Amino acid sequence: MTLVQVLANELSVHMACDFRLTDPDTRTVIRNDSHKLVTMRTPSVSALVGVTGVATLDRKPIGQWVAETMAGLGPKSSAEDIFDALQQAEGPLAGVADPRVRRTTFVVASMVGSQSMVTLVSNFEILVKGQIESATVAKDSLTISSIKPKSERFFATGVAYAVQSREREKLLLSLRAGQTDEQIQEH
Repeated sequence: MTLVQVLANELSVHMACDFRLTDPDTRTVIRNDSHKLVTMRTPSVSALVGVTGVATLDRKPIGQWVAETMAGLGPKSSAEDIFDALQQAEGPLAGVADPRVRRTTFVVASMVGSQSMVTLVSNFEILVKGQIESATVAKDSLTISSIKPKSERFFATGVAYAVQSREREKLLLSLRAGQTDEQIQEH
């Protein structure tokens, strides 16, 4: 499973996605070194899209599916257009019989104007009061939940347990201290 991390405050957003390629049938790891983040830029929104959960969608690697879906959006697309496009995954996800395997979360870290926003489009995770809450099995539909952080926030989904609390604190401190984008991304 993938680890997607987002570090944000009111005026900035940083995202990292470690993409672990797994066999969709056996769930064995094929590669650990694939990295995939899809960038979306329009006059009204700048966003990064990461995903955790299913390995393939519509008989394509999930990263390829996301890239093709985002490429289909026009230059005047809004954040809502991105969320709507990601909801197209509901059809192919319905074909995955096992609800434990079907669990999927698209994470959109975006800047809408000068305000950052973190959004989950997920069938098992939702943002509630600034925290990610997870269900044990996937629902049949994808839910959209968002937050516009006013202070430093760290979000992780997928193998979030891999990020230790001291690492989270270090990331939050680096954003609070005003470090450069390169320094934060290195952390």
